[in-house]
Amino acid sequence: MRLDLIQKPEELKELEALLNQCFPVPPGKSFFHDFPVWDPKNAANCHRFGAFDGDRLLASLLVRKADVKLGAGMHPIGLIGAVATHDENRGKGLASALVEAAVDWGETQNLGGLVLWGSEHSLYGRFGFNLMGHQRRVPLSAALARATGSNLGALEIKNGFVPEIFRLRQVQPDGLRLIESDLQWFSKHQNVVWRSAWRGSVCTAYAGYGRGIDLPHMVHEWGGDPADARSLFNVIHQMDPSAELLAPKDFAKRLGLETGERGIAESLALIRPIRLSPDVLDSIWLWGLDAA
Repeated sequence: MRLDLIQKPEELKELEALLNQCFPVPPGKSFFHDFPVWDPKNAANCHRFGAFDGDRLLASLLVRKADVKLGAGMHPIGLIGAVATHDENRGKGLASALVEAAVDWGETQNLGGLVLWGSEHSLYGRFGFNLMGHQRRVPLSAALARATGSNLGALEIKNGFVPEIFRLRQVQPDGLRLIESDLQWFSKHQNVVWRSAWRGSVCTAYAGYGRGIDLPHMVHEWGGDPADARSLFNVIHQMDPSAELLAPKDFAKRLGLETGERGIAESLALIRPIRLSPDVLDSIWLWGLDAA
């Protein structure tokens, strides 16, 4: 077994086949439909680690380098995803070897930390990953979704992705910093239901609902004018009464709602500090699509 980067065209095809096998991807669909950020055709700043037996790819781990807004500063971090091992090769330490390689790489890159989502807490815990950050899952109840404010009659709701959604996302005060090259993958999510609010020719708010095999029944991307965002939530709630909002802990303030605890509190992700302290990383907030 050897560890190497996944780079050759035939290796990239093997990577897609591996991910389609290891994740609950519907027949005829691709892992990259739900996670275009990892697709070699769209990806930027992505490092693909692989475990090989000769020329055969046995396991994968991908890392995306990005900057995150924390307080008044901007810090580089690594986002880990697409961790997969062929069924017949599990239990042989391949995933451990890839995680160790990713941690070593993160240290050479002077990253603030590494972030991942996964259920194998004991595996990742051996390499210094711990649950950190705070988020809430909040039902889109009528109380949450009810729009207030003036001139609501002038509000137009549009369906589907438009570049203006990306522009609003770029000016979010926290989360990952998105640059122009990120539009390539951000716009390619085939299974996200996008809604945007417009007043005349100006896009004022947006919301992204669902993402195929990940985050079903979830509004995982949202922002813009609070009242207009709540109008979008109302539309989505009518479409799916079971929909939930994925939100930072101060979501009520962001949406102009009365303060108070709502929803289910949970940790944001598994995070491995490198240059930044655990206390700093514990305040991190990452919007769902960015962290795919």
